[in-house]
Amino acid sequence: MEIALTCVCGQKVFVRPSDRGLKLMCPACRVTITVPQNIAVSDDQSEWVILDTETDGLEPPIHVLEIAAQRMRGRLKVGDAFRVFLNHQIPIPAAATAIHGYTEDFLATCGVPPREAHQRLRSYIENRYIVAHYLRYDWNAVLIPEWERLRETPIGRRGYCTWNLSKRAIPECNSHRLDALREAFAFPTSEAHSAIGDIDSVYRLLTDIIFPRLETVGFSTYLECAEFSTTTPVLKCRCLVQGKNYLDEVRKNREARQDAAARENLIESIRIGSVPDVPSLLCNRGFITQEPDIEFAGRTFLFTGKMVWGSRSNATRLIESVGGMVSTSKTITSTIDYLILGEDKEKGWSALLHGGKLVDAVCHKIADDRCRLCIILESDLIDSLMARLEARSNPAPAVLPQPTASSRAPLT
Repeated sequence: MEIALTCVCGQKVFVRPSDRGLKLMCPACRVTITVPQNIAVSDDQSEWVILDTETDGLEPPIHVLEIAAQRMRGRLKVGDAFRVFLNHQIPIPAAATAIHGYTEDFLATCGVPPREAHQRLRSYIENRYIVAHYLRYDWNAVLIPEWERLRETPIGRRGYCTWNLSKRAIPECNSHRLDALREAFAFPTSEAHSAIGDIDSVYRLLTDIIFPRLETVGFSTYLECAEFSTTTPVLKCRCLVQGKNYLDEVRKNREARQDAAARENLIESIRIGSVPDVPSLLCNRGFITQEPDIEFAGRTFLFTGKMVWGSRSNATRLIESVGGMVSTSKTITSTIDYLILGEDKEKGWSALLHGGKLVDAVCHKIADDRCRLCIILESDLIDSLMARLEARSNPAPAVLPQPTASSRAPLT
Protein backbone atom coordinates (compact mmCIF):
# COMPACT_ATOMS: atom_id res chain seq x y z
CA MET A 1 0.00 0.00 0.00
CA GLU A 2 1.25 3.50 -0.84
CA ILE A 3 1.14 6.49 1.51
CA ALA A 4 1.14 10.10 0.29
CA LEU A 5 3.68 12.52 1.77
CA THR A 6 3.34 16.24 1.05
CA CYS A 7 6.49 18.18 0.13
CA VAL A 8 6.93 21.82 1.19
CA CYS A 9 6.04 22.80 -2.38
CA GLY A 10 2.68 20.99 -2.15
CA GLN A 11 3.69 18.06 -4.38
CA LYS A 12 2.42 14.63 -3.29
CA VAL A 13 5.15 11.97 -3.09
CA PHE A 14 3.88 8.42 -2.76
CA VAL A 15 5.94 5.96 -0.69
CA ARG A 16 5.58 2.43 0.65
CA PRO A 17 5.98 1.20 4.23
CA SER A 18 9.24 -0.44 3.15
CA ASP A 19 10.62 3.05 2.31
CA ARG A 20 10.87 4.06 5.99
CA GLY A 21 14.05 6.09 6.60
CA LEU A 22 14.90 6.50 2.91
CA LYS A 23 15.74 9.89 1.40
CA LEU A 24 13.74 10.65 -1.73
CA MET A 25 13.78 13.59 -4.10
CA CYS A 26 10.62 15.59 -4.81
CA PRO A 27 10.03 15.46 -8.59
CA ALA A 28 8.67 19.02 -8.58
CA CYS A 29 11.14 21.11 -6.56
CA ARG A 30 14.03 18.60 -6.14
CA VAL A 31 13.98 18.94 -2.36
CA THR A 32 15.09 15.89 -0.39
CA ILE A 33 12.29 14.21 1.58
CA THR A 34 13.09 11.79 4.40
CA VAL A 35 10.45 9.11 4.83
CA PRO A 36 9.50 9.00 8.56
CA GLN A 37 10.30 5.85 10.52
CA ASN A 38 6.89 6.00 12.22
CA ILE A 39 4.86 6.48 9.05
CA ALA A 40 1.28 5.43 9.71
CA VAL A 41 -0.39 2.89 7.50
CA SER A 42 -4.16 2.54 7.60
CA ASP A 43 -5.54 -0.91 6.90
CA ASP A 44 -8.87 0.59 5.85
CA GLN A 45 -9.85 -0.88 2.47
CA SER A 46 -13.24 0.86 2.18
CA GLU A 47 -14.18 1.84 -1.37
CA TRP A 48 -15.70 5.31 -1.75
CA VAL A 49 -15.78 8.27 -4.13
CA ILE A 50 -15.28 12.03 -3.79
CA LEU A 51 -17.82 13.73 -6.07
CA ASP A 52 -18.74 17.27 -7.07
CA THR A 53 -21.13 18.85 -9.58
CA GLU A 54 -21.59 22.15 -11.36
CA THR A 55 -25.15 23.10 -12.30
CA ASP A 56 -27.28 25.67 -14.09
CA GLY A 57 -28.55 27.23 -10.85
CA LEU A 58 -29.98 26.64 -7.41
CA GLU A 59 -33.72 26.58 -8.15
CA PRO A 60 -35.52 23.45 -9.44
CA PRO A 61 -35.35 22.00 -11.95
CA ILE A 62 -31.56 21.88 -11.49
CA HIS A 63 -29.55 20.45 -14.39
CA VAL A 64 -26.05 19.02 -13.96
CA LEU A 65 -23.52 20.58 -16.33
CA GLU A 66 -20.34 18.93 -15.03
CA ILE A 67 -19.64 15.90 -12.85
CA ALA A 68 -16.22 15.04 -11.45
CA ALA A 69 -15.29 12.16 -9.17
CA GLN A 70 -12.26 10.44 -7.67
CA ARG A 71 -12.31 6.84 -6.51
CA MET A 72 -10.70 6.16 -3.13
CA ARG A 73 -9.61 3.10 -1.19
CA GLY A 74 -9.19 3.97 2.45
CA ARG A 75 -7.25 7.25 2.21
CA LEU A 76 -5.58 6.64 -1.13
CA LYS A 77 -6.62 7.53 -4.66
CA VAL A 78 -7.48 4.68 -6.97
CA GLY A 79 -6.85 5.40 -10.64
CA ASP A 80 -7.56 8.62 -12.52
CA ALA A 81 -10.28 11.13 -11.77
CA PHE A 82 -13.58 11.04 -13.67
CA ARG A 83 -14.94 14.10 -15.49
CA VAL A 84 -17.82 14.61 -17.88
CA PHE A 85 -19.74 17.61 -19.23
CA LEU A 86 -23.48 17.33 -19.89
CA ASN A 87 -25.36 18.98 -22.71
CA HIS A 88 -29.03 19.29 -21.76
CA GLN A 89 -29.66 21.60 -24.73
CA ILE A 90 -31.11 24.25 -22.42
CA PRO A 91 -30.30 27.95 -21.89
CA ILE A 92 -27.61 28.53 -19.25
CA PRO A 93 -28.34 31.52 -16.99
CA ALA A 94 -25.68 34.22 -17.05
CA ALA A 95 -25.38 34.05 -13.25
CA ALA A 96 -24.38 30.38 -13.43
CA THR A 97 -21.91 30.97 -16.27
CA ALA A 98 -20.34 33.78 -14.23
CA ILE A 99 -19.44 31.21 -11.55
CA HIS A 100 -18.17 28.22 -13.52
CA GLY A 101 -17.71 29.67 -17.01
CA TYR A 102 -19.69 27.03 -18.91
CA THR A 103 -21.73 28.40 -21.82
CA GLU A 104 -24.27 26.78 -24.13
CA ASP A 105 -21.71 26.78 -26.97
CA PHE A 106 -19.08 25.13 -24.78
CA LEU A 107 -21.47 22.39 -23.65
CA ALA A 108 -22.69 21.85 -27.20
CA THR A 109 -19.07 21.17 -28.19
CA CYS A 110 -17.70 19.37 -25.13
CA GLY A 111 -20.82 17.93 -23.51
CA VAL A 112 -22.51 14.57 -24.01
CA PRO A 113 -26.20 13.65 -23.67
CA PRO A 114 -27.22 13.48 -19.98
CA ARG A 115 -28.19 9.82 -20.05
CA GLU A 116 -24.81 8.83 -21.54
CA ALA A 117 -22.99 10.96 -18.95
CA HIS A 118 -24.75 9.25 -16.06
CA GLN A 119 -24.14 5.83 -17.56
CA ARG A 120 -20.42 6.65 -17.59
CA LEU A 121 -20.68 7.81 -14.00
CA ARG A 122 -22.40 4.54 -13.03
CA SER A 123 -19.56 2.52 -14.56
CA TYR A 124 -17.02 4.59 -12.62
CA ILE A 125 -18.74 4.64 -9.22
CA GLU A 126 -20.48 1.26 -9.30
CA ASN A 127 -21.83 0.73 -5.75
CA ARG A 128 -19.32 2.88 -3.84
CA TYR A 129 -20.21 5.45 -1.20
CA ILE A 130 -20.42 9.01 -2.52
CA VAL A 131 -18.78 11.76 -0.44
CA ALA A 132 -19.25 15.45 -1.29
CA HIS A 133 -18.55 18.75 0.41
CA TYR A 134 -22.22 19.73 0.53
CA LEU A 135 -23.82 16.35 0.08
CA ARG A 136 -27.36 17.54 0.83
CA TYR A 137 -27.17 19.73 -2.28
CA ASP A 138 -25.26 17.43 -4.63
CA TRP A 139 -27.18 14.28 -3.68
CA ASN A 140 -30.63 15.43 -2.56
CA ALA A 141 -31.18 18.55 -4.69
CA VAL A 142 -29.17 17.74 -7.83
CA LEU A 143 -28.47 14.07 -8.54
CA ILE A 144 -31.60 12.35 -7.21
CA PRO A 145 -34.02 14.70 -9.10
CA GLU A 146 -31.95 14.40 -12.28
CA TRP A 147 -31.90 10.60 -12.10
CA GLU A 148 -35.67 10.66 -11.63
CA ARG A 149 -36.12 12.91 -14.69
CA LEU A 150 -33.93 10.59 -16.76
CA ARG A 151 -35.62 7.49 -15.30
CA GLU A 152 -32.26 6.27 -14.03
CA THR A 153 -31.88 4.29 -10.81
CA PRO A 154 -29.64 5.92 -8.19
CA ILE A 155 -25.90 5.55 -8.69
CA GLY A 156 -23.72 4.48 -5.78
CA ARG A 157 -24.66 4.96 -2.13
CA ARG A 158 -25.13 8.10 -0.10
CA GLY A 159 -21.98 8.67 1.93
CA TYR A 160 -21.04 11.53 4.23
CA CYS A 161 -20.77 15.29 3.89
CA THR A 162 -17.30 16.80 4.24
CA TRP A 163 -18.84 20.18 5.12
CA ASN A 164 -20.39 18.53 8.20
CA LEU A 165 -17.10 16.77 8.88
CA SER A 166 -15.09 20.00 8.63
CA LYS A 167 -17.46 21.78 11.04
CA ARG A 168 -16.50 19.21 13.65
CA ALA A 169 -12.82 18.72 12.81
CA ILE A 170 -11.80 22.33 11.97
CA PRO A 171 -13.29 24.45 14.76
CA GLU A 172 -10.84 27.33 14.23
CA CYS A 173 -12.51 28.34 10.95
CA ASN A 174 -15.64 30.48 11.11
CA SER A 175 -16.77 29.44 7.63
CA HIS A 176 -16.60 25.91 6.27
CA ARG A 177 -17.44 26.75 2.68
CA LEU A 178 -14.94 25.08 0.39
CA ASP A 179 -13.68 28.43 -0.90
CA ALA A 180 -13.03 29.64 2.66
CA LEU A 181 -11.22 26.44 3.64
CA ARG A 182 -9.18 26.50 0.44
CA GLU A 183 -8.06 30.02 1.32
CA ALA A 184 -7.47 29.25 5.01
CA PHE A 185 -5.11 26.36 4.22
CA ALA A 186 -3.64 27.86 1.02
CA PHE A 187 -4.63 24.91 -1.18
CA PRO A 188 -3.52 25.48 -4.76
CA THR A 189 -6.06 24.95 -7.51
CA SER A 190 -5.99 25.75 -11.20
CA GLU A 191 -9.74 25.25 -11.69
CA ALA A 192 -11.63 26.76 -8.78
CA HIS A 193 -15.44 26.67 -9.19
CA SER A 194 -15.19 23.62 -11.41
CA ALA A 195 -16.17 20.15 -10.30
CA ILE A 196 -12.72 18.76 -11.10
CA GLY A 197 -11.02 21.55 -9.15
CA ASP A 198 -13.33 21.11 -6.18
CA ILE A 199 -12.77 17.37 -5.81
CA ASP A 200 -9.03 18.05 -5.70
CA SER A 201 -9.60 20.61 -2.94
CA VAL A 202 -11.79 18.17 -0.99
CA TYR A 203 -9.12 15.48 -1.36
CA ARG A 204 -6.47 17.86 0.03
CA LEU A 205 -8.78 18.95 2.83
CA LEU A 206 -9.37 15.36 3.89
CA THR A 207 -5.87 13.95 3.52
CA ASP A 208 -3.87 17.00 4.68
CA ILE A 209 -6.09 18.39 7.45
CA ILE A 210 -9.09 16.35 8.57
CA PHE A 211 -7.89 12.74 8.46
CA PRO A 212 -4.67 13.42 10.45
CA ARG A 213 -6.70 15.20 13.14
CA LEU A 214 -9.29 12.46 13.39
CA GLU A 215 -6.68 9.72 13.50
CA THR A 216 -5.19 11.23 16.67
CA VAL A 217 -8.55 10.82 18.43
CA GLY A 218 -9.25 7.31 17.17
CA PHE A 219 -11.23 7.81 13.94
CA SER A 220 -9.34 6.35 10.98
CA THR A 221 -11.62 4.25 8.77
CA TYR A 222 -14.24 5.43 6.31
CA LEU A 223 -17.11 4.26 8.53
CA GLU A 224 -15.61 5.95 11.59
CA CYS A 225 -15.26 9.26 9.75
CA ALA A 226 -18.81 8.93 8.44
CA GLU A 227 -20.04 8.40 12.01
CA PHE A 228 -18.04 11.40 13.26
CA SER A 229 -19.59 13.63 10.55
CA THR A 230 -23.05 13.20 12.09
CA THR A 231 -22.14 13.00 15.78
CA THR A 232 -23.92 15.55 17.96
CA PRO A 233 -23.53 17.84 19.72
CA VAL A 234 -21.00 19.43 17.38
CA LEU A 235 -19.26 21.08 20.34
CA LYS A 236 -18.39 17.66 21.77
CA CYS A 237 -16.64 16.75 18.51
CA ARG A 238 -14.73 20.03 18.50
CA CYS A 239 -13.63 19.54 22.09
CA LEU A 240 -12.41 16.05 21.26
CA VAL A 241 -10.29 17.36 18.36
CA GLN A 242 -8.96 20.31 20.40
CA GLY A 243 -8.31 18.33 23.57
CA LYS A 244 -10.71 20.50 25.59
CA ASN A 245 -13.07 19.50 28.39
CA TYR A 246 -16.59 19.35 26.98
CA LEU A 247 -18.39 20.23 30.22
CA ASP A 248 -16.11 23.24 30.78
CA GLU A 249 -16.86 24.50 27.27
CA VAL A 250 -20.60 24.00 27.80
CA ARG A 251 -20.37 26.10 30.97
CA LYS A 252 -18.38 28.83 29.19
CA ASN A 253 -20.87 28.93 26.34
CA ARG A 254 -23.80 29.13 28.76
CA GLU A 255 -22.15 31.99 30.65
CA ALA A 256 -21.38 33.78 27.37
CA ARG A 257 -25.03 33.49 26.29
CA GLN A 258 -26.20 34.77 29.65
CA ASP A 259 -23.78 37.68 29.47
CA ALA A 260 -24.92 38.54 25.93
CA ALA A 261 -28.58 38.45 27.02
CA ALA A 262 -27.83 40.70 30.00
CA ARG A 263 -26.04 43.15 27.73
CA GLU A 264 -28.97 43.21 25.30
CA ASN A 265 -31.44 43.81 28.15
CA LEU A 266 -29.33 46.65 29.54
CA ILE A 267 -28.99 48.26 26.12
CA GLU A 268 -32.76 48.04 25.62
CA SER A 269 -33.34 49.64 29.04
CA ILE A 270 -30.99 52.49 28.18
CA ARG A 271 -32.60 53.06 24.79
CA ILE A 272 -36.12 53.31 26.20
CA GLY A 273 -35.03 55.58 29.06
CA SER A 274 -35.41 53.12 31.93
CA VAL A 275 -31.88 53.92 33.14
CA PRO A 276 -32.22 57.32 34.89
CA ASP A 277 -28.55 58.35 34.91
CA VAL A 278 -26.46 57.38 31.87
CA PRO A 279 -23.38 59.42 32.95
CA SER A 280 -23.20 57.48 36.21
CA LEU A 281 -23.45 54.21 34.28
CA LEU A 282 -20.62 55.43 32.04
CA CYS A 283 -18.41 56.05 35.09
CA ASN A 284 -19.37 52.90 36.98
CA ARG A 285 -18.62 50.69 33.98
CA GLY A 286 -15.19 52.28 33.55
CA PHE A 287 -15.89 53.27 29.95
CA ILE A 288 -13.99 56.58 30.24
CA THR A 289 -10.36 55.97 29.32
CA GLN A 290 -7.98 57.21 32.00
CA GLU A 291 -4.73 58.93 30.92
CA PRO A 292 -5.36 58.11 27.25
CA ASP A 293 -2.56 58.03 24.69
CA ILE A 294 -4.40 59.97 22.00
CA GLU A 295 -3.48 59.61 18.33
CA PHE A 296 -4.55 62.44 16.05
CA ALA A 297 -3.35 61.66 12.51
CA GLY A 298 -6.17 60.07 10.52
CA ARG A 299 -8.44 59.72 13.58
CA THR A 300 -12.03 61.00 13.82
CA PHE A 301 -13.28 62.93 16.86
CA LEU A 302 -16.81 63.75 18.00
CA PHE A 303 -17.89 66.16 20.75
CA THR A 304 -20.74 65.86 23.23
CA GLY A 305 -21.59 68.31 26.01
CA LYS A 306 -20.39 71.89 26.41
CA MET A 307 -16.66 72.42 26.87
CA VAL A 308 -14.98 74.43 29.65
CA TRP A 309 -11.82 75.20 27.66
CA GLY A 310 -13.54 77.06 24.83
CA SER A 311 -15.63 76.63 21.74
CA ARG A 312 -15.84 73.44 19.71
CA SER A 313 -14.80 75.38 16.61
CA ASN A 314 -11.48 76.36 18.22
CA ALA A 315 -10.91 72.80 19.40
CA THR A 316 -11.77 71.56 15.91
CA ARG A 317 -9.13 73.82 14.34
CA LEU A 318 -6.50 72.53 16.75
CA ILE A 319 -7.41 68.89 16.11
CA GLU A 320 -7.27 69.43 12.36
CA SER A 321 -3.91 71.21 12.67
CA VAL A 322 -2.34 68.01 14.01
CA GLY A 323 -3.95 65.72 11.41
CA GLY A 324 -7.21 64.73 13.06
CA MET A 325 -10.79 65.06 11.77
CA VAL A 326 -13.91 66.21 13.59
CA SER A 327 -17.32 64.70 12.82
CA THR A 328 -20.59 66.59 13.05
CA SER A 329 -22.65 63.41 13.34
CA LYS A 330 -25.54 63.37 15.81
CA THR A 331 -24.94 59.71 16.62
CA ILE A 332 -22.03 57.33 17.16
CA THR A 333 -21.02 55.65 13.90
CA SER A 334 -18.42 53.03 13.10
CA THR A 335 -16.05 55.76 11.86
CA ILE A 336 -15.74 57.55 15.22
CA ASP A 337 -12.48 56.92 17.09
CA TYR A 338 -12.86 59.33 20.02
CA LEU A 339 -15.89 60.76 21.81
CA ILE A 340 -14.86 63.92 23.68
CA LEU A 341 -16.84 64.65 26.86
CA GLY A 342 -17.23 68.39 27.40
CA GLU A 343 -16.77 69.15 31.12
CA ASP A 344 -18.87 72.27 31.65
CA LYS A 345 -20.48 71.96 35.09
CA GLU A 346 -24.01 72.86 33.98
CA LYS A 347 -24.12 71.78 30.32
CA GLY A 348 -21.31 69.26 30.10
CA TRP A 349 -21.53 65.50 29.62
CA SER A 350 -22.35 64.76 33.27
CA ALA A 351 -25.58 66.78 32.93
CA LEU A 352 -26.72 64.86 29.84
CA LEU A 353 -28.78 62.23 31.60
CA HIS A 354 -30.17 60.89 28.31
CA GLY A 355 -28.01 62.59 25.65
CA GLY A 356 -28.25 60.91 22.24
CA LYS A 357 -24.51 60.59 21.59
CA LEU A 358 -23.84 59.60 25.18
CA VAL A 359 -26.49 56.88 25.03
CA ASP A 360 -25.08 55.63 21.71
CA ALA A 361 -21.56 55.53 23.12
CA VAL A 362 -22.59 53.61 26.24
CA CYS A 363 -24.59 51.12 24.17
CA HIS A 364 -21.65 50.61 21.81
CA LYS A 365 -19.31 49.87 24.73
CA ILE A 366 -21.79 47.55 26.45
CA ALA A 367 -22.35 45.61 23.22
CA ASP A 368 -18.61 45.27 22.62
CA ASP A 369 -16.12 46.65 25.12
CA ARG A 370 -13.36 46.00 22.56
CA CYS A 371 -14.87 48.31 19.96
CA ARG A 372 -12.66 51.03 18.48
CA LEU A 373 -14.56 53.86 20.20
CA CYS A 374 -12.51 55.57 22.93
CA ILE A 375 -14.38 57.85 25.35
CA ILE A 376 -12.15 60.59 26.81
CA LEU A 377 -12.52 63.74 28.89
CA GLU A 378 -12.13 67.23 27.45
CA SER A 379 -9.21 67.91 29.81
CA ASP A 380 -7.27 64.91 28.49
CA LEU A 381 -7.87 66.07 24.92
CA ILE A 382 -6.63 69.61 25.63
CA ASP A 383 -3.56 68.32 27.50
CA SER A 384 -2.65 66.08 24.55
CA LEU A 385 -3.26 68.88 22.04
CA MET A 386 -1.09 71.36 23.95
CA ALA A 387 1.70 68.82 24.33
CA ARG A 388 1.57 68.03 20.61
CA LEU A 389 1.57 71.72 19.59
CA GLU A 390 4.37 72.56 22.01
CA ALA A 391 6.51 69.73 20.67
CA ARG A 392 5.91 70.95 17.14
CA SER A 393 6.84 74.59 17.92
CA ASN A 394 9.90 73.61 20.01
CA PRO A 395 11.53 70.70 18.21
CA ALA A 396 14.25 68.84 20.05
CA PRO A 397 17.75 70.10 19.15
CA ALA A 398 19.62 68.04 16.66
CA VAL A 399 22.25 65.75 18.16
CA LEU A 400 25.66 66.53 16.64
CA PRO A 401 27.74 63.52 15.72
CA GLN A 402 30.73 62.89 17.99
CA PRO A 403 34.14 62.97 16.33
CA THR A 404 35.79 59.60 15.86
CA ALA A 405 39.28 58.87 17.06
CA SER A 406 40.64 59.14 13.50
CA SER A 407 39.06 62.57 12.95
CA ARG A 408 40.47 64.20 16.09
CA ALA A 409 43.36 66.70 15.55
CA PRO A 410 46.68 65.38 16.80
CA LEU A 411 48.04 66.87 20.01
CA THR A 412 51.02 69.20 19.56
